[in-house]
Amino acid sequence: MINKSKNTHKVLLFAAVLASVLFIGHCATFHHGYNMKGSILKQKGNEYYICIGTKDGAKEGQVYNVYSYHERRTDADTSNYLQREYIGAIKITRIVFEHYAKAVLVSGRAGMHDIVELK
Repeated sequence: MINKSKNTHKVLLFAAVLASVLFIGHCATFHHGYNMKGSILKQKGNEYYICIGTKDGAKEGQVYNVYSYHERRTDADTSNYLQREYIGAIKITRIVFEHYAKAVLVSGRAGMHDIVELK
């Protein structure tokens, strides 16, 4: 009887750990797909790492528009709360991973947390 109880406990513990791992993996995918996608993650001089990769159809040589978002405090309770502003363009120089790419500034400016979209 004790042996059966220990086995049941092990199975339940394994199931809980497996469910946790699957949930965390799903959350990471959700976070990347909806919160980070298109974001400039890192800047080093004229080089940028962006959260767009082969899974998003990115290819070397593609040019992306860069947008910055600003709060409009006077419109805090309206649909005009965030103002989108075109600030430049970047070009993908290398795909780093299925989710990331390296790019260089082509025109204008760009910085951390700005958003890029394919022209």
